[in-house]
Amino acid sequence: MEQGTSSKRVRRGPHLVLLVVGILIGSLLLTPVFAAVTNYYTKAQSDKRFRSVWALVRADGTIAAQSGGISVTLGNPDGRYYVHFKTRLSGQPILVTPKYSSDNDNAVRAAKAVPCGGPGAVPGGVTCVIAGTNNAKTAYVEVLDSTDTTVNTAFYIVLPPAR
Repeated sequence: MEQGTSSKRVRRGPHLVLLVVGILIGSLLLTPVFAAVTNYYTKAQSDKRFRSVWALVRADGTIAAQSGGISVTLGNPDGRYYVHFKTRLSGQPILVTPKYSSDNDNAVRAAKAVPCGGPGAVPGGVTCVIAGTNNAKTAYVEVLDSTDTTVNTAFYIVLPPAR
């Protein structure tokens, strides 16, 4: 035997057997837990309740892109839109922002949205006057310029996932 090497043998005793048995039992007990967690997140990804609903609305009220199931009615006068969703807006935040464009970057200051249907149908809702818009599935949107005048311009609207 060379100098500086050791020839110790690993003892196989009850501690080694207990370690292997413990690892096997632990993995058997944790496998259903891991499967349940994976199943939960897989369902959450396919569940529509966990998805945002969104649209990019052009200045003329047509939809340039969307997640699906959204339509728009152009209001009168300019800069007023009614965005129709498939879901009730009660208790749902509505996010809206003007789309940046080199044509309107200095003119457009803000966009705001509120649910239609009146305060009786939706808390915080307003009564919308265009036919077919005064319901809890429609959002009233205004886009404002730097003088607080409504203007026709493109905007994004998003309903975040409901939890």
